[in-house]
Formats: sequence, C-alpha cells, structure tokens
Amino acid sequence: MPASVSASDRNEVRAVGEEALRLVKEVAGATWDTDDDSNGFSANDCYLDSETKGVLFQWSSTGPEISDGANYIKHVAAALVDAGYSTTTRTTTLERYGTSRQAVGRGDVVSAVSVASNEKAVIASVETICVPGSPEDSPDR
Repeated sequence: MPASVSASDRNEVRAVGEEALRLVKEVAGATWDTDDDSNGFSANDCYLDSETKGVLFQWSSTGPEISDGANYIKHVAAALVDAGYSTTTRTTTLERYGTSRQAVGRGDVVSAVSVASNEKAVIASVETICVPGSPEDSPDR
C-alpha cells in the first residue's frame, strides 16, 4: 500500500481498488468489454469486527477468450509483482471451461486482484479490504 493511503479512508481504499483494476486491464493481450457497466462496480456490506459494519468495494470485468492465455497470465502476474502485490498463479482444468489460468495478487488495501483466462473468456476481479462506512454512501453503487 502506498505510504499516503489510509486503510481507514474509504475514498482512498476505493481509489486503490480502481487502480488495481486499471493495472491488470492495461496488460497487453486481452480485449475488455467497454460498455458503461464493464467494470461491474459494487459497494457491499462487510464487518470490521463482530458488531461493526463497514463497506468493501468490488469490481468485475470480462472480455472474450484470448489466444495465448498462459503467456498473458504470466504478464499479468509480473505486472502485479512489479506493483508490489504478493502474487500466485495456478492452472486448473475445468470440465465445462477447459484449462483455466489465473494470477492472484494480494496487498494491504486490495485483499485480492484476480485475472483468469480460459477457453471462453478472460475475467478480472478486484476486492478491497473492509473499511468504515456504508455501501449507501458510495456513488455508482
């Protein structure tokens, strides 16, 4: 997490999540849907502790299949590492979707930024940590 980001400032946390999505979508090799809802943003309830509600932010974006998913995921993982995320990759064979390759990054403010490529599509998703606030206070909820 950049030194200037407060893990309790919901606007800063949301901005870091948006930047994580931009980061993975800028990796060459995939085409992303560009309609108004293509980033699938939502603000959702979560719990800061057993009694205190907060808000977490999530994004999901899709695109059509790509020709070299293995190489693309390798580049996504490298971009995540370069940006300071703790990153893992995995390959799984799913009967319905074929081979799925995935890179997942974890950070202090972004609990997960994930990109998966299979024989049908490429999917990016981001989820932030839970911070003080309410989903109702988030524009574009």
